Amino acid sequence: MIAKAFLNITHRRPKLRTFFWKSLYEFLAGRFRNREWQFMNFGYAPQPHEEEPMPTLPEDQVSNRYCIQMYYHLASQVPVEGKDILEVGSGRGGGANFIYQNLKPSSMTGLDLADKAVDFSNKNYQGESLKYVQGSAVEMPFEDNSFDVVVNVESSHAYPSMEDFLSEVKRVLRPGGFLVTADNRHSEKVPVWHQQLETSGMSIIAEKDITGNVQKALDDDNARKESLVQKHVPSFLRKYIREFAGMHGTVMYNDFASRRRIYKSYRLQKAD
Repeated sequence: MIAKAFLNITHRRPKLRTFFWKSLYEFLAGRFRNREWQFMNFGYAPQPHEEEPMPTLPEDQVSNRYCIQMYYHLASQVPVEGKDILEVGSGRGGGANFIYQNLKPSSMTGLDLADKAVDFSNKNYQGESLKYVQGSAVEMPFEDNSFDVVVNVESSHAYPSMEDFLSEVKRVLRPGGFLVTADNRHSEKVPVWHQQLETSGMSIIAEKDITGNVQKALDDDNARKESLVQKHVPSFLRKYIREFAGMHGTVMYNDFASRRRIYKSYRLQKAD
């Protein structure tokens, strides 16, 4: 209840929200330096009735299958090969590295607000055209018309202004470029979220309610996450990390199960 009350306060105070999330991600990047933790999203798994191909992964990436599948679900919707790609909210860097190593973009840039997350990513992932930079989603350090695709996974809920973020995306995208994004909101806030996207000056090309896909991934990946928690997380932090990861029995998991919280993916395009 305390956490919910605090998040309600930060929702009304954008600067406080930015400070809270930046502090949290700085702490996580500084405290948990193990390369085994490469991703921070809840994951994605096709439902049994869905015919959605997923990538074949090398042995060293199989354990991250569900988190990678979220990136593939988004990136496979747009042309990536030979393009300049930006991920806003790149976190621990695994998603941008997956795109760079497997989908053959011309360049891959990860942008994150947390300095320690950027340092972690640059230390653990190298590539001639792969880089991670520090910066704000609502004031991006890039020239106009710099990228063909912007990828955004599970971080827009933390931004001080969704409208400012979308304005920046539109600015840095080249004409005809795409935004592919996936995130969650409380069910009563989904219409506002959708309206923000509709009035962004970009066109919504596709949208999908992927709450069931995310919950399936949380179910299938729960045992692995519990093993990592037991191995790496001090006992006094385990409750909070389980909540952050949406594990069984947490408020986050139960909100998805009851659909009090909805997870959606969108593909938007900037006009030519």
